[in-house]
Amino acid sequence: MNAGPIPASAPAAAASAGRSPSALRAEAVHRRQDRLRLGALGVGALLVLVGGCVLLGWLLDVPGMRTFGAGLDMKVNAASGLLATGALIALAAVRTVPRAGAWLAVAAFVVPALTALEYLTGAALGIDNVLGIDGAPASDLPGRMAPLTAIGLMAVAAALVATFRRRPVVAQSIALVALAVALVALVGHLFGVESLYRVQEYTSIPAHTAGSVGLAALAILALNTSAGILSVVVGGTAGGVVARALLPPIVLFQVLVSGLVLWGVTGGAFDDRFGFALVAVGNVVGGLVLVLFLAYALRLSDLRRAGMEAALVQAHEESAELAAANAVLEDFAAMAAHDLRRPIAAVRGYAELLEDGLDDPDRTVEAQRDLVARIQTAARRGNEMITDILAFARIGAQALELEEVDLAAEIRAVVEELDAFEQRPVDLVLGDLPRLRSDRSLVRLITANILTNAAHYVPSDREARVVVEVLAEDGHAVIGFADNGDGISAGDRGRLMRMFERGTEASRVPGTGIGLAICARAAEVLGGRFWIEDGPGGGARFCLALPVAH
Repeated sequence: MNAGPIPASAPAAAASAGRSPSALRAEAVHRRQDRLRLGALGVGALLVLVGGCVLLGWLLDVPGMRTFGAGLDMKVNAASGLLATGALIALAAVRTVPRAGAWLAVAAFVVPALTALEYLTGAALGIDNVLGIDGAPASDLPGRMAPLTAIGLMAVAAALVATFRRRPVVAQSIALVALAVALVALVGHLFGVESLYRVQEYTSIPAHTAGSVGLAALAILALNTSAGILSVVVGGTAGGVVARALLPPIVLFQVLVSGLVLWGVTGGAFDDRFGFALVAVGNVVGGLVLVLFLAYALRLSDLRRAGMEAALVQAHEESAELAAANAVLEDFAAMAAHDLRRPIAAVRGYAELLEDGLDDPDRTVEAQRDLVARIQTAARRGNEMITDILAFARIGAQALELEEVDLAAEIRAVVEELDAFEQRPVDLVLGDLPRLRSDRSLVRLITANILTNAAHYVPSDREARVVVEVLAEDGHAVIGFADNGDGISAGDRGRLMRMFERGTEASRVPGTGIGLAICARAAEVLGGRFWIEDGPGGGARFCLALPVAH
């Protein structure tokens, strides 16, 4: 199934077949939801198998069936809860007995809730070791599941109640709590940070229990994609396409980098293991938030395109405009994927070199520090690229706040904030500049990118100089930003205002190839124009035409 943009010929073909493009997209979404339900059914069966195996291990006194090699026993009540959870997930996946399923989920909530109550009050309610088969002498609380296990199973049971009651947004929210508990515990086990999987002096949540709770939470999320943010992820909009493409690699990438950095730290460069464990959690959560935010922003743009498409289908016309929009979206996705692979590949390559050097006695600490610095540089470049992509995506997504803008004052304020001007002094000459009727934030965005471009690209053999002056004024003020660099060839000027395009001599200068595209897009949204021409002294002049204030 092609989850990408709809071909331009699709409206006519769909109309002739009596099916609209929106119906085709809805059918594709239903297919994805069916596959997710099938996956949830498989998870339910797996949880039943795990829970049953642990219970059998207790009855037959086979430690390996209780620990799964994790070193800690899964308690009888925890195994029973997982078995019940797996059965309920399977029932929800096949859409049977919704009313009875809700009550069964309430029943599954009771035991972990009572266990949590025991921890809170210090009482013993007699529910921990009913069968009397947990006789571990080192345990002060035989049979009692860990506090984090109780919290995770409570959240899973509550999310199942919401699932059976058809409250998808509520179910998603509670399932994310269970997923967070499981993820924190698993990271703690992975990096050896006990405080992440154990609450004070109480028992620890075993790794296989945390993994089972995490799988249950993911299965519940897969069963609740009809509303909320997950409806965007499974949808046919551009946001859904981006989310499905980026969510798995971002999570895997962040965990891989964090794990390798920790591996290097344990080799002797640093010793703050707990800090790196928290970095891993923060990276994963931050990556998820970033992708979901980007998906939502692109969804707003896609909805506008969908409205235009529906009107064209109703008129039974081929849409050249729709084809152009699809081409832009395809180019944007392809270029973004291509350019984002480079910093990721660099991090991976340096991380592999770091890993190879851990057992090399000839590899010095300085060499390892150098590799870590290279990893940080590549990660910083990837972050800069994502920041610029987000800045480009936000342009036009919100209503303009038009006001009177003092251009000279805004340029001075921008200069005070620019890192590029701290790294390299620039002689900035401001002429008699007008007041504009514009959006202050977009004007600052444009000027920041123009001035940063000048600071970066003027050769180091001369003092950088930028002259800002009015070239013409007739309803629209034409502002020129002229630098004293080597100029930009006429053949490059139009190309440089497209996403991810850089000049032929730009390899020596850091950058993402998005800055001038941001300028052109922002000027267009403001009702103006942006272009490049020859400067009076042989450099380049960046011209911006915007409405003046009356």
